[in-house]
Amino acid sequence: MNNSGIVPIIASANTETYFCDGSTNSELRYNNTVILKKYENGNLASIQEVKNKKNNGLYESWWRNGNRRAQGWFKNGREDGDFFTWYKNGRRYFSGSMRDGKLDGSFNIWFADGKIRNQGIFLNGKRIGQWKSWYKSGQQSSIVNFEVDKILECSFWNNAGEIVYQGKDTKRCNDIYTGYYNTYSLESDEPG
Repeated sequence: MNNSGIVPIIASANTETYFCDGSTNSELRYNNTVILKKYENGNLASIQEVKNKKNNGLYESWWRNGNRRAQGWFKNGREDGDFFTWYKNGRRYFSGSMRDGKLDGSFNIWFADGKIRNQGIFLNGKRIGQWKSWYKSGQQSSIVNFEVDKILECSFWNNAGEIVYQGKDTKRCNDIYTGYYNTYSLESDEPG
């Protein structure tokens, strides 16, 4: 057992493992290797399918309180498919798609109260198209247009809704975008 109170179990073939009190803490799917982790309270912490010593298949995890924490798919050791994460309170935090270990497709991030925080699109791990962000208040904070990870134009607002900058000066857009995300992390609402 580690300091978090999570007990890791690696199961293959027809293996069964137990907690110290004798209760079963793992189940196994025949012909697959499955890594199961349970909290000391008996709640499932995570389950990961493994093939040839690489994550392969469904990954799911839960918060100690039993609420879902994450769900996604792996292929040959890399994230591949839809991924979702949740706050401890059960509300969505992130939804997006991965391909060969890179973000690929549209994504959404929410604040813990359920309001939208960010929306954007990735193509093979690169930002493309229009990205939008909001403050916790619901006020739009930015719209940034990307072409293969390069900013083309941007609009930024303060929390009062006043325009901070709008234009195509890519250096200024990059400076504001970088500063915005460094400042924005102070307003973070990360799950956990």
